[in-house]
Amino acid sequence: TILTSVNQIVSFIHNDKRSVLVHCSDGWDRTAQLTSLSMLMLDPYYRT
Repeated sequence: TILTSVNQIVSFIHNDKRSVLVHCSDGWDRTAQLTSLSMLMLDPYYRT
């Protein structure tokens, strides 16, 4: 699901200090959803 993928992206960036390339190749444009949600989860202002 999208949230599972977002969690993995956030883990790569926050915990592993890795760079991430997001690309949707199945015809569904989920790239914007994945990157936007990841940015929100990584921003301390929006975390509780």
